[in-house]
Formats: sequence, C-alpha cells, structure tokens
Amino acid sequence: MTSIEEFAFIAAQLEWLERRLREQPLAVDPSRMEGALNALACARAVIVQLSNIGSALSDMPSAATPAL
Repeated sequence: MTSIEEFAFIAAQLEWLERRLREQPLAVDPSRMEGALNALACARAVIVQLSNIGSALSDMPSAATPAL
C-alpha cells in the first residue's frame, strides 16, 4: 500500500467512526461529544489534505520534486 492509499484508508476510517458516533444517542455531556466529533472531522480533513499533497507530489516529474 502506498502512503497515498494509506492516507485514503485512514480518512475513510475516520469518516466511518465520525458517522457511527453521530448515530449514537447523545452522551451525558453533549458539548464534549460535539468537540470530539469536530476533532475527528478536523483529523480527517488533515489526512485528506496530506493525501492530496502526496498525490500532487507523485504526479510531479522527479526533477521538479523538492528535496526534503
């Protein structure tokens, strides 16, 4: 599995977890649950962006790829 595929897999898992949590009855502390769901959504967005960056870098010719 390439890192791009790994990022896509992680993003899908985070999306699944977020969806499952939203389907559950509200927790004792709804604001805490909402904060956790927002954190999951942010984590998923970061993973998606990393996947997009990795995909863009893999599409670049090797001479144009910045050295890290």
